[in-house]
Amino acid sequence: MKYWFTGLLTASIIINALLIHRLYEKQQEINSLEQTVINSTDTNKQQQLPQPTLATTEHITASTTPQPIAQEALLRPQENASKEEKWQYLQFLRGQNRYEELLYEVQLFLRDFPQSLDGLMLEAEAIYYTKPLNVAIIHYYELRERDLPLDLMNEVEKFIELNSSRTIQRFSGDANWALLSAFLEPLLQVDPTNRNYIMPLAKSYGMEEQFSLMEDTLAALPFDDIRAERLRESIYARNEASQPTQTISESPESPFEQEPTGAMVRLNREDNKLMASVSVEDQPLELLVDTGASVTALKLSMQSKIAKRGEYLGIFTVQTAGGNIASPMYRVEELYLETNRLTNVAVMLLADENLGDNDGLLGMNILSKFDFVASRSSDDVYLVRK
Repeated sequence: MKYWFTGLLTASIIINALLIHRLYEKQQEINSLEQTVINSTDTNKQQQLPQPTLATTEHITASTTPQPIAQEALLRPQENASKEEKWQYLQFLRGQNRYEELLYEVQLFLRDFPQSLDGLMLEAEAIYYTKPLNVAIIHYYELRERDLPLDLMNEVEKFIELNSSRTIQRFSGDANWALLSAFLEPLLQVDPTNRNYIMPLAKSYGMEEQFSLMEDTLAALPFDDIRAERLRESIYARNEASQPTQTISESPESPFEQEPTGAMVRLNREDNKLMASVSVEDQPLELLVDTGASVTALKLSMQSKIAKRGEYLGIFTVQTAGGNIASPMYRVEELYLETNRLTNVAVMLLADENLGDNDGLLGMNILSKFDFVASRSSDDVYLVRK
């Protein structure tokens, strides 16, 4: 009996020793795992620090920033994700200015949550940055038909008024009648009694000598409308006068007895093309003089510089040699044509392949402010400020 008790006590001591050793090993494993997590967290924090902008990132636009891949992997929702998880991912895309992806994802979101007002407004914002401006404005008209809270309704109304009036003023001031009419035609279809659309559209038709279209547009107004009658008188008087907006002076009566100097801009000849030296955002450029281009165009690779100080005006459809292209338009504070300083200039940004070897096109929104003058003593052509 004594030996049996002694054996039992010995066995108990051994088992307790083994348990204590196992608990010690488990604690060591926990400590090691915690240290790994701490090190991983520190590494992630270091990776999330802002990275310096490299001089070689010429083609990274202002709306594109280095993507935090690890963060995106964590935020990308699964099929069974909650509404909050999906919304968090949409906000991530918006913060990265990745509007093409955002538009696709927010429309998927709205299939699941069609009554989400935040989702509807975010979709409208994505359309503004990815579709032609008149398409975006029409989308806001559709939002206006919904039962929105007063603050959102005011936001919708403000967007329509601000962007339509600003564009009308811009294109009218630059005499871009073709762009103005293309912009207003679909808007008038959704708001056919809006005088703010009728009058500038009729004027753009008249300035393009499309008088029947002008009269059809003005027919939406009362027959005795004073402003409409004044517009008719102005357009038809201008047509009768038939005075061109540009002339090329090569006659012996040219006022230039010697080579032009000073504020006059000498155009360079390259392979029977006229080129102009300009500067935008301290970037020297050689632009092809193109009287068929209604708006000055620069390469899309310039967007990173333009967007820093320029104002985004929207996306507009322009006609090029390769067909119609939807491209972003910006307002730049100043553009230098040699020594001539031009302010608040609208420029389109076209894909580099659409411009060939040229840095861009010098369009009529700038050329209309100058006369073409040929030198009497050489084949040189100059631009002279009107």
